[in-house]
Amino acid sequence: MLFRSVGNVTTAIDYRVQELLRMQPVLRRDLVFTPCSGATPHYLIEDPARGKFFRIGQAEYTLISLLDGQHSVETLLRTGAAKLGAEAFTEAEIVGILHWLTKTGLLESRRQRDTDASKPSSLASASNASRSARFNPLIFRVPIWNPQKWFAHWTRAMGWIFESWCGSMWAATVLFAALTVLANRSKLLASSDGIFSLDRSLWLAACWMALKFVHETAHGIACVRYGGTVQQAGVVFVLGAPMPYVDVTSSWRFRSQWHRMIVAAAGMYAELFVAALAEIGRAHV
Repeated sequence: MLFRSVGNVTTAIDYRVQELLRMQPVLRRDLVFTPCSGATPHYLIEDPARGKFFRIGQAEYTLISLLDGQHSVETLLRTGAAKLGAEAFTEAEIVGILHWLTKTGLLESRRQRDTDASKPSSLASASNASRSARFNPLIFRVPIWNPQKWFAHWTRAMGWIFESWCGSMWAATVLFAALTVLANRSKLLASSDGIFSLDRSLWLAACWMALKFVHETAHGIACVRYGGTVQQAGVVFVLGAPMPYVDVTSSWRFRSQWHRMIVAAAGMYAELFVAALAEIGRAHV
């Protein structure tokens, strides 16, 4: 399903794939496979070393699950044909899938595990290579700590903010604030004069950082509430401007698309609520 076109473009097999076929490919043991239902059932591959996720079809999963270091290409063809029937892959398609697995670092070889025991693990090397590849002088992250325990604590205390009844209260509050803005728009515009003046820059920066902290905290709480983990938090520099961030990529494995959407929207959800409270308070001062 997902890789049918891969075999078509892999017309020349480089020496790395040839060597891979001779060494009998085997999947990395730390990978996590999560079945996902929906209009098109599929599997999600989590690469915990890189914090990456890959989506594959059920037919691809059936083939990939055979990569235990014991199956040659001929065996994969024969076994795949027996299990997949009309959906069985051709040899070119299998080579294409193996080539993709190699390029994404999802494979390791038994020979390498046996002979390179004294060298850094392929997992660590792949992680280091991934960090180097992701480095961007315009946008780069500086991890600071593992906040999982911190978020677990706050999820127990504040996880209720994502309950449906709280969502209804949020909607009512935001609607009331919007109506307040419309009713007091002239006063709001007048009070906005000079907000970006130099003497207010420190307060503006402090409020902005506090709001971003609330934003990222909401992402983390939502992620942990629905069963995810937050293993990394720190500062991301965008064109030199520092902003806090949390890594909630574990939410990609959630089977419920609604839970994934809630995690993605949690920051905006929190920011709009803070803005609504601020406007209601300003209008009544």
